Amino acid sequence: MATIVDVARIAGVSVSTVSHVVNGTRNVSDKTRERVLQAIAQANYRQDRVARALRRARTDTLGLLLSDAGNAVLDEMVLGVEQEARKHGMTVLVAHAEDDPDLELAAVQTFCNQRVDGLVITPVARSRPEVAELLAETHTPFVVIDRPSPLAVDQVSVENVEPMKTMVRHLRELGHSRIGFVSRGALVSSLEERFDGYVAGMEEVGLDVEPHFVVRQESPASTRRAVAHLLGGSDRPTAVLAANQMAAAHVLEACQQLQLDVPRHLSIAMFDTFPFAEIFKPQITSVAQPTMKIGREGVKLVRRRINKPDSAPRSLRLKPTVVYRSSTAPWP
Repeated sequence: MATIVDVARIAGVSVSTVSHVVNGTRNVSDKTRERVLQAIAQANYRQDRVARALRRARTDTLGLLLSDAGNAVLDEMVLGVEQEARKHGMTVLVAHAEDDPDLELAAVQTFCNQRVDGLVITPVARSRPEVAELLAETHTPFVVIDRPSPLAVDQVSVENVEPMKTMVRHLRELGHSRIGFVSRGALVSSLEERFDGYVAGMEEVGLDVEPHFVVRQESPASTRRAVAHLLGGSDRPTAVLAANQMAAAHVLEACQQLQLDVPRHLSIAMFDTFPFAEIFKPQITSVAQPTMKIGREGVKLVRRRINKPDSAPRSLRLKPTVVYRSSTAPWP
């Protein structure tokens, strides 16, 4: 069955413009109106007035849309979401966008069709504008978690800049002056902030950011190649800050292949942590996010939005914890 998103795509207009034409809620130019009406006929679109009426009723369900399947950090956020939702008698429906903007839009459309009471979203790196339009058109309450949004919406994330500056200071105090940075998924907002923290931290301790010590790639393959190049030559950093667990995994993999001992040859610190980090050898110095709390606070905010739809958006920044372990050591 055709949706309002399909009509907007065919007509080359926004979802809200289609809504205004269908509902007569705002003046639209004759040319645009004709284009929309032709698209409606082409798509055989029929507005579901029953669904619109039911939308005002509660279903006691939340949709949880995850950007990246298989991410241990998100796994703990899911647990936090489910625990908080369960306290209020709500069921959580989960979908994975696999960092694909089209899959994200399709999942939001599905959740809206299922008339969930609200959505908890960890957005993909390049969300399509139709996502925001669809949420507005259907009046679906939502909250963004994990990845900070520049929009004035309800959101929960962590401080990213200050912890990275703390890590740089820690490495400098250990005697390191050649400090590199590795990130996988450079367009993700949280990773952008962590890079900003690295740059600010280097400036604070009086060190220059060496461009050849910085790796910011999108895919696993390109990150793996860039890290191997970074650590494979004689002109390599003595310490590396990994912006997330995936980046840290690439650094550790390269160290194993190049027979670099951690921390004797290279100190490593990371944002996030691995499962069972306490028994990993060497134990990795890390910034541990309050992941379950992010999920719980996300549910609290979206429930607030459900109950008070006209309330001002709230943005929560939680403080992570820096855990110093054996992967960082003094440099001679």
